[in-house]
Amino acid sequence: MVFHDLRQFLLNKGHTKKSAFLTLKFYVFQRIHALIYIIVAVFICITVRLIYVCVYTKHINIASTMQKIPPRILDRNNIIIATHLPTESVYLNALMIIEKKTTLELIQQIFPHSNHHYIEESITKGCSFIWLKRHITPKQKEYILQRGLVGCGFKEDWKRIYPFQNILSHVVGFRDVDDHATSGIEKYIDASQLSQDLQLSIDLRIQSIAHSALKKAQKKFSAKGGGVII
Repeated sequence: MVFHDLRQFLLNKGHTKKSAFLTLKFYVFQRIHALIYIIVAVFICITVRLIYVCVYTKHINIASTMQKIPPRILDRNNIIIATHLPTESVYLNALMIIEKKTTLELIQQIFPHSNHHYIEESITKGCSFIWLKRHITPKQKEYILQRGLVGCGFKEDWKRIYPFQNILSHVVGFRDVDDHATSGIEKYIDASQLSQDLQLSIDLRIQSIAHSALKKAQKKFSAKGGGVII
């Protein structure tokens, strides 16, 4: 309809049919060329962005931000009380995201218990490194890969393991998800910068017997707490 009106307009201006046709043809070619230039410009912008993300984006070096792996903690019989196990953690690079809404929906499905407000805010800011989940299992990693989450990556990580859980927690202490000691022997290790295994005078077997007896007595007398002196 537009081209018909333009042709009629040219004819009314005194153009011959051939002249009007050539003028109209030239006008169409101009529009097509302009569209081609816009498409090429868009592809150039996308290519430059990809090059920037792949080459110039600085990723956080996890090895430099993590503390030195602390030594194992042993009892007097060399039974392991605390040690580290290698794991993997998953992160997100917001600069590699193409569809923000789709990515956020996928993250909510894969990581339902994550801090979605923090993740969305970090994506909006264009952060190149956003923790999604620390210490994932091989099964979780396989699931993430199957879902095809764009912009995610995996980093080798370490997790502090306490094989006997809370039996010696009042002495050994604890480390948070970033491997920072919060109390007990763990805090002493960080303060002293120990690098070799630390052997305690505690006998884990006796400690386990005392812990079991204390729990039974606490349950029997409905006590709020208790203690044992060995």
